[in-house]
Amino acid sequence: MSDVYLTTRFYGRVMKWEKESQIELDVFQGLVRSHGFDAIIGNSACAIDKVTQSGSGDIVRIAFWIRVRGQYQPLTLEARAPDVFVIDL
Repeated sequence: MSDVYLTTRFYGRVMKWEKESQIELDVFQGLVRSHGFDAIIGNSACAIDKVTQSGSGDIVRIAFWIRVRGQYQPLTLEARAPDVFVIDL
């Protein structure tokens, strides 16, 4: 299972959201822990904007939109190390 972190600035914004929206993001983090980048690919709540790959062709970063709080929020999911992901604005 992977580790998933929020950047400090994104975490600060999430803490201002109502509880239901925080739960929505928690569910998404759980999907990323279990499935990595596949949590975005094929997820009907996500729309992929840009995919960045390493020289070997591995996905290292995905810019995407996720529906949270009834609206789409632009985010990025980045692999910082094997099984370590960071979600940022």
